[in-house]
Amino acid sequence: MKGERYDPPPMIAPFDPMKNTRSIMHTNAAPDPEDRRHAFRSFVHSNAEAFDQPMVERPPVNMRPPAAVSDQELAVPGAGILDIVEDGYGFLRSERYLSGPQDIYVSHSQIRRFGLRQGDFVAGQVRPPKEREQYGGLLRVEQVNGRGAEAVSMRPRFESLTPIFPQEMFDLESDPTNLSGRLMNLVSRWAVVSVA
Repeated sequence: MKGERYDPPPMIAPFDPMKNTRSIMHTNAAPDPEDRRHAFRSFVHSNAEAFDQPMVERPPVNMRPPAAVSDQELAVPGAGILDIVEDGYGFLRSERYLSGPQDIYVSHSQIRRFGLRQGDFVAGQVRPPKEREQYGGLLRVEQVNGRGAEAVSMRPRFESLTPIFPQEMFDLESDPTNLSGRLMNLVSRWAVVSVA
């Protein structure tokens, strides 16, 4: 290849269907289809050398077209704070918790499956946006709030926890002459919670 001289393929003259035809400009008759065929044949014969050479190099026959790339192969790591919208799906926000083009879409099924909640820090594999999509999608949830995704799915809801009320108050007034201890007792009540 290095020492060979490159010869460009011969140029093909532009096709003129009216070349080599009878003059029909002065007659009102429609052009004869036979004249057009004759013009095309003469064009092909005059450029036969150019038609014998391929216009574009073809790829080798044994070369297969590239297979479609899956979403798993294009996945990149991504993370953000989960913002759940009214319809049940959500977005992982990263820049000041505001919506933007770098947001990551989280499906409703992933939110239900892993028990994700508003404000969770979610990390996982993200696919780039497909055609006519504005945001990339979360393919796989790997961590929620720094813990494994499966472990977090079993966490209890705060509303369902049993409250334990204080039963004994801390007395911060140690000396009757110390007014700061008395003031702390009046302003902020500290209490002891006994867990049985």
